[in-house]
Amino acid sequence: GIFGSWAGCADWGLATLDGEFGLSIQPVSGCSDTLLSGVRPTEGTWYHLAGTYDGNNASLYVDGVLTASGQVAADYQGTAAGVWIGGEVCCGAYFDGVVDEVRVWNAARQADGLQATMNARLQGDEPGLLGYWPMEEGSGATTADLTAPARTGTLVGNARWVPLGTSGSGSSPGLMAQYLLSIE
Repeated sequence: GIFGSWAGCADWGLATLDGEFGLSIQPVSGCSDTLLSGVRPTEGTWYHLAGTYDGNNASLYVDGVLTASGQVAADYQGTAAGVWIGGEVCCGAYFDGVVDEVRVWNAARQADGLQATMNARLQGDEPGLLGYWPMEEGSGATTADLTAPARTGTLVGNARWVPLGTSGSGSSPGLMAQYLLSIE
């Protein structure tokens, strides 16, 4: 997984599957499914990924463009097993790439809102923003959440900071894959 939580049949999150970006959901029937974007990541290229859920449908955006959507089970409750960046709660699968800036909002954002902010550095106090980890520390074992109540992310496993230069959202060290964010 790139970002989300995978455990039991309550999966949710941004992932890669069969070489494509995807969004893990619980469909109307069945345990879990991954909506595939049709976009295969190219090494050395930055992508902005966003997954949204409006209470009925989940949508996947790549670089601000809707690439996949699907209906979610009406009684869906996401797993409470924790949120991970770069790995999965249950299964030991890790994202082989670099992640820079993770944002969690309390509403399903639309393409115009995503496009307006995807290359902008946020302050952390934007309306509806629940979590924001810009990952700019460059060293150490934690990454700061700039929203209140400031849920510090703890790096575990094979995490390592790598210098990236600019990533579309400013100059940031970034964090190499095979790391996790444990929300305290």
